[in-house]
Amino acid sequence: MNSAQYKRSKWPWFMLGMLFIAYNLSVTDRSIIVLMIEPMKAHFQATDTQISYLHGFAFLVIYSLVGLPMGLLADRLSRKHLVGGGIAIWSLMTALCGVTNSYSQLFAARVGVGIGEAVLSPAAHSLIANSFSRKHLGLAVGVFSMGGITGVAVAMIGGGQLLAALTVNAPIILPWIGQVEPWQAAFILLGLPGLAIAPLFLLLREPPREAADTGRPSGLPKAELVAFYRSHWRALLPHHLAIGCTHLMMLGSITWITPYFMRVHSWPVDRIGLWIGVANIAAGLAGFLFGGALSDRLGRKGVRGRLHLCVAAMPIGALSAGLFTLTDSPAVAIAGFTLFLACVLLPYGVASAALQDIAPEGARATLAAIFLLVVSLVSSSGPTFVAILSDFQFTAQEGVRYSLLTVALIGTTLAGLLFLLSVRPFEHASKASIRTLGESSSTQNFSELKAASN
Repeated sequence: MNSAQYKRSKWPWFMLGMLFIAYNLSVTDRSIIVLMIEPMKAHFQATDTQISYLHGFAFLVIYSLVGLPMGLLADRLSRKHLVGGGIAIWSLMTALCGVTNSYSQLFAARVGVGIGEAVLSPAAHSLIANSFSRKHLGLAVGVFSMGGITGVAVAMIGGGQLLAALTVNAPIILPWIGQVEPWQAAFILLGLPGLAIAPLFLLLREPPREAADTGRPSGLPKAELVAFYRSHWRALLPHHLAIGCTHLMMLGSITWITPYFMRVHSWPVDRIGLWIGVANIAAGLAGFLFGGALSDRLGRKGVRGRLHLCVAAMPIGALSAGLFTLTDSPAVAIAGFTLFLACVLLPYGVASAALQDIAPEGARATLAAIFLLVVSLVSSSGPTFVAILSDFQFTAQEGVRYSLLTVALIGTTLAGLLFLLSVRPFEHASKASIRTLGESSSTQNFSELKAASN
């Protein structure tokens, strides 16, 4: 089955569905920690800044550094096997977070979660790009990205209810482990589903790499990859940094939204989990699915439409950040947070589709890994920026609202300017990519005709 036949079959949708589930699990496992900030602070006698390292440095920096070699492997080895192995590793390490007895042990376990999850995004972007045509790529990436936002919703809604139930039934005694805190028991329980899902990836049919259809070996030679970045760095650098800024805002707000509602609005954790979960689902539908479909429509006339959509979302995000952080009404805060989250989520799927528009075949996973490396290194500081402002500048009980607003205003301004800088260079790169694709197709057709004549 060649690439064109695969894209017309049922397998792309099965693959996308499984990748959606995998991304949902990964984000659930990494995000549940935001509901545990207050009990973990008390358990380990930690500061806001120390807790932020568990969601920022321990997870994201390792995740981004490991992602690059995983992207190189995904351009050469079986991507479905890599994804299955990654799921097993991060699920096991999530469960191990629940048996840690010190801050350093928990830090190490979070590093393990980051290592396991690092394989998913580069392999998934490569699989999706080889499974769907360009005209459907924005929607497909949006569906995959929606797995992340539903993962946050599962962590918030399900995790909030789970923590509330475990707290009521404390102390908790587990077989072979002994007595654990409610937050530790939640980690252990959340690690189990992934161990059951991982083997299912072995049953999927992997899409052929388009390079294979032209007789080209998998994996782009290093010299060609370096030449690609040298030719298009004016498009790629601001693009990557812009998404890093939007991801920084998203991570900072998601990490500290639970303490915000506890400290400012005195909400209990189960109520926070429910409403923040609902907000994540609504924001994901608006940002990823509607944004992805709209970007496909705007992208018919060129990549400029995709990037202009990202630019337009930033001032709306800044206004909604002011709305949700400064209000004294919890209902208005939820509404404002939902709109803000939709605005900072929208560029991720849209800009990821734009990147695949110009990616050379044989380097899709590598480009995705480099993209995620830059994005993760930039965004990993989001939770810590908010924490440092709360620890040293806005030190009052409600100071976290001003910390969140400061980071949001700086982030939306920088992201909007960087997206604007990337528009024209991206148009040039897209036109060059289309010319190259046309030349490859012509070569393939000539080879087929020659073979038929012989």
